[in-house]
Amino acid sequence: MYEFFVNFLLTLKTIGWFVIPYLIWVVYTAYYRKKWKIAAIQILIPVLLIAGVMGHGYVVFKNFQKSIYGSSVDFKDPIYTYFSGVSSIYNYHTVKVYELPESLRKRFQVVDQELLGGYPKLEGERKDWRVETWREAPIDSQFNEYLSLALNKGGPKSDPSLLPYYEEIRNCLSREGTYYAFRYDDADVLNIEMYVIDLKNERVYTISNIIF
Repeated sequence: MYEFFVNFLLTLKTIGWFVIPYLIWVVYTAYYRKKWKIAAIQILIPVLLIAGVMGHGYVVFKNFQKSIYGSSVDFKDPIYTYFSGVSSIYNYHTVKVYELPESLRKRFQVVDQELLGGYPKLEGERKDWRVETWREAPIDSQFNEYLSLALNKGGPKSDPSLLPYYEEIRNCLSREGTYYAFRYDDADVLNIEMYVIDLKNERVYTISNIIF
């Protein structure tokens, strides 16, 4: 839920240039032209549009979560968030750390073949990617290079605040009681999303490197 509203607010920010002239138009209609009913409709229409967009966006967001974890999840605010910003050289790198929700803890305490063999799914813009579905740590040595890429190998100089969380991720992936999965663009492996669930320390880690 937190991520959905953050993304929604960022979207509103990008269309902020439209808001001021629209409000001027509403004020002009109501105050100078004295057409109160029309002004009320002018206010109501964007409110309904925003509500519709929020409703649709929420459904899309929940479906995105389900495509990863096999069920919808309501995360609390992240314990830690890192966003590199967008650059022309290395588009962006994000790391988020959450407390493990109770619903997700129960889902991964007794895993089944549907979860291990079917998630994360490849949908939407990721439909042409490759996926390594959920499995229990220790991480398979064949995936060490993917882990290094996910943890920003070859990217910009790491922010010092990231390093303790990189260490946590590597440590929990070295032992049982942790589950991990990732999906990546086979055409450009620097496009990678990795998900780690640490049942012992009750943490969820999401890591993304995206290049356009």
